[in-house]
Amino acid sequence: MEKLNIDLRIKDVKNIKEFEHDFCFERGIYALVGENAVGKSTVMSAIASTVYSQTVFKLGNTEVDKSSAIELTCKGVKDIWTYDDLAKSMKPERRTRIIFNGIYEGSIFSGTRFDDMRKVDKLIQEEPGFTNEFVNASEDLKQALSMILHDEEGHYTELYKLKTMDVAKMYDLNNMPYFLKLGDGQYISKFKMSSGECMLISLLNFINSYALQPKKMKKKKNTIDDKLFVFIDEVELALHPSSIMRLVDYLESMIKTKNLTVLFSTHSGELIRKIKPDNIFYIENNEGHLKLITPCYPSYAIRSLYDHDGYDSTILVEDKMTEIIVRRLVEKFRIDNNLLINVLPIGAWNNTLAFQERAMKQNAFGRDKFLFSVIDGDVKEQVKKNERYQYLKKLFLPIKSVEKYLYQKLIVEKDRNFIKIIGNKYFVLQSLESILKEFCANEKDDCTGKKLFDFLLINLDKVGIDEPAFVKSLCDDLFEYENFDKLKGNIEKFIQDNYFISSYYKQA
Repeated sequence: MEKLNIDLRIKDVKNIKEFEHDFCFERGIYALVGENAVGKSTVMSAIASTVYSQTVFKLGNTEVDKSSAIELTCKGVKDIWTYDDLAKSMKPERRTRIIFNGIYEGSIFSGTRFDDMRKVDKLIQEEPGFTNEFVNASEDLKQALSMILHDEEGHYTELYKLKTMDVAKMYDLNNMPYFLKLGDGQYISKFKMSSGECMLISLLNFINSYALQPKKMKKKKNTIDDKLFVFIDEVELALHPSSIMRLVDYLESMIKTKNLTVLFSTHSGELIRKIKPDNIFYIENNEGHLKLITPCYPSYAIRSLYDHDGYDSTILVEDKMTEIIVRRLVEKFRIDNNLLINVLPIGAWNNTLAFQERAMKQNAFGRDKFLFSVIDGDVKEQVKKNERYQYLKKLFLPIKSVEKYLYQKLIVEKDRNFIKIIGNKYFVLQSLESILKEFCANEKDDCTGKKLFDFLLINLDKVGIDEPAFVKSLCDDLFEYENFDKLKGNIEKFIQDNYFISSYYKQA
């Protein structure tokens, strides 16, 4: 898919002292996420000025001053907005050139739409022939509106619009108005309908006029690229969560075949969970200095908006040793990708997988939370033969259990280098060689390695090393001695693949 870069810089606008980010957009759905008053709407307004310049023109003198500036760069072209002292508002230094076909829907309707609302109300009341210019809204638009808002067809059979934009301009209207015919034969404009209906009608009109009919894109403006943009600020203020999900499904169906990019600013947990981590922009504001974090996984983003509701992913393991190993394997990946991961020791492999099975059936860790297990390598074949757990997501350590690993290295193989490393590091009063001889003289059957492990702990206790300290330190030794790269890569792929969940992303 072709990428489009838009570099955005903001200086001294509202509560933003400084912000810079190079947005890289492909076809798809993106989200600006962050706490209230962090600057999401300001960033949205700045980038949405590429389709609706009023978003910047309307910044008032309480929001900007002489030091304010907004700079956009795309495809080698730069637009700079600065403060006009005479107008007490932001103005471009010259005619803007970074322009796209698109639509902006703010959390509060503003700009020419208020002008259109007043004009349309007056026309309906005072212009007798005005309703003669009405025609049925397209079936595609009516069906999409019905399905998104009500999840069934037929709710907007009496939805109308003006015949053409030329007719709208004849009545001095800036946008295409829509009208719903009521039971008493009266009409109300979309502006008098609910905020969700009004927003969706405008959005669907844009998609039907441009995305679905590219041959009719006679480009009223000199666009810099053929990409279509939809910018929606705080969609949850207008739509119920279930409607938001159906809107996302609808937009994804458009994105499959159209060069369409959608950017939401949102607090909606439902919406955030629907978007792949690479497309989530999490905004932090440190005394006016904005930082944009991406990729960002859903629970990491949501935790600042709601009470903590769990981890993005929980990894079940058999014991404390494996927990330490797995935590170390995922540490960099977790930090780099802004991801909340929990590693939970359960017990023997059959208990671990039984716990995973119950947790999935009971949704114990929460909706959309990814759960899988990492099992000791010595039971891999045994697990594969167990049909009950075949469907569960699981990976295997490249070594046997730690107890069996120690037994293999110290007793079976008598690995001299390994014995030297472990002996010099932990056993300072009595040599490890003599401890192993003593063990072998008294224990002949130790298939699990647990007897050896316990015997080593007894001797470690004499030098003041307890089990937790030994287990933690031994993990460092294992990373020096064994290669865990394959398991590390498999864990990362497991998690990444799980979050590319929508039908569009699976196809892309």
